[in-house]
Amino acid sequence: MSWAGIRAASIVALAAFSTACATIELPQTARVNVFGEAEPGRDARLSAESASAPIDEQIEILSGRVPAGIDLRRNEIAVLPSYTDRYEVLGTVTVTRGSTGFRNFFWSHAVDQGWAKALCYPQAPLKLLTLGVWGVVSPLNWPCIYRKRPAQEAKDDSLRFAALRRAAGVMGGNLVLVPGGFVLRARTPSPPTATR
Repeated sequence: MSWAGIRAASIVALAAFSTACATIELPQTARVNVFGEAEPGRDARLSAESASAPIDEQIEILSGRVPAGIDLRRNEIAVLPSYTDRYEVLGTVTVTRGSTGFRNFFWSHAVDQGWAKALCYPQAPLKLLTLGVWGVVSPLNWPCIYRKRPAQEAKDDSLRFAALRRAAGVMGGNLVLVPGGFVLRARTPSPPTATR
């Protein structure tokens, strides 16, 4: 086989590899912080368990709302004395997304539009081989740089809520307050809510 044939075969193999690997999603990871008595390694163990735990759709996520009987100020939570039989604060969950910097400069993000796939995926090996220079210098790559788009935000929210539900389930909670990521165990099936 000639050098031209070897080069052509390697380019085709690299393009196929980059197209397959460019579609990998960035993971949503949950970090659990359980309140109460200190137990060495508990938070790390629960955080690791939450990555593979099933998603419990029964866990309610309240975004921008606070149930009656809960006082939430400046990321501090308190259960009012008359509601201590209804709620128990278990801890907090922080969900973080994988870094986008590596993908912007050395690889490519998963995209849904056909034109973006045709434009961005073949450039992934060029960005890697040039150590990110192609991603900055080439105007062809600029539409491929990750930015929040409405469809992506909705997808990110659903992934974040799934990670919150997994972590809350591992902690034994059935209610999550966002923002703050406070996990509660509500002893009533559907807590009344008050808008803040």
